[in-house]
Amino acid sequence: MYMHNIGRVGDLLRIAVATDDGVKVKIGHFGDAAYYHIYRIDNNNIVLERRIKNPESEHEKHVHGEEGKRRRILSILGDVNAVISTFYGPGGTEFFKKHGITPLTLKPGTSIEEALHIAIETLGKNSHPRQTKKRLILQ
Repeated sequence: MYMHNIGRVGDLLRIAVATDDGVKVKIGHFGDAAYYHIYRIDNNNIVLERRIKNPESEHEKHVHGEEGKRRRILSILGDVNAVISTFYGPGGTEFFKKHGITPLTLKPGTSIEEALHIAIETLGKNSHPRQTKKRLILQ
């Protein structure tokens, strides 16, 4: 389990990050990521709750913007407040917004750590997110 101390955070957040390598945000469509990392942000911590292998990434033939694929991905993400990627397929941002989820689009090459800080700033949950201390906890 990954924990990261960030200072005071108000409400609980859950954020899904699209990634292929577990280090950087996926370059490309959210729905084509190899994995989704689900982070819980509460009290003073960012905690990696789950790593989910994306079953949709293995399909050789798929159409970007396909509603069924989006619904299947949404069902595996669970109760998240925001999603992070570098790109969304046609209608992807509207799909997430319709379901009460904030889609955040970041530049290619962004690390997951930086992406989470940007998400916290964007969602207004922390006034000083860059003043951090890392703690790695293995369980």
